Amino acid sequence: MRGQLDRSEAGTVSHGTQRTQDLILAFTSFLQVTEDDLADNDLSEGLLNSRNDDDPYWMSEEAGWDLEILLQMMLEIAPEGYFFGPHPGDASDYGFWEDGEDVAL
Repeated sequence: MRGQLDRSEAGTVSHGTQRTQDLILAFTSFLQVTEDDLADNDLSEGLLNSRNDDDPYWMSEEAGWDLEILLQMMLEIAPEGYFFGPHPGDASDYGFWEDGEDVAL
C-alpha cells in the first residue's frame, strides 16, 4: 500500500512543460525517490532507461497510457486535503496543491 506524502512535500514536481516525455520522466523520478515499491515496478524500469527525444515511444499511445498510470500513482500519494495535477493558475506547473486553493490570476 502506498503511503501519503507529508504536507511539507507539497508543491511543484514539474514546471514549464507539458511534453509527455518531460512529465513522464519527472513523475517517474519523483516516485522512485519517494516510493520504495516503484523500484520493482516494470513501468519505472522502461521509463528510466535512456530514451532520446526522437524515440517514437514519446508520441505513442503507450506513452499516453503510462502517463495516465503515473498521474494516478501521484494522486494516490497526495497528502490529505491536497490533489495532484496542474496548478489552477499555471497549467505547466504540475504538483501537489491544496484542495480549494485560492489562486490570484
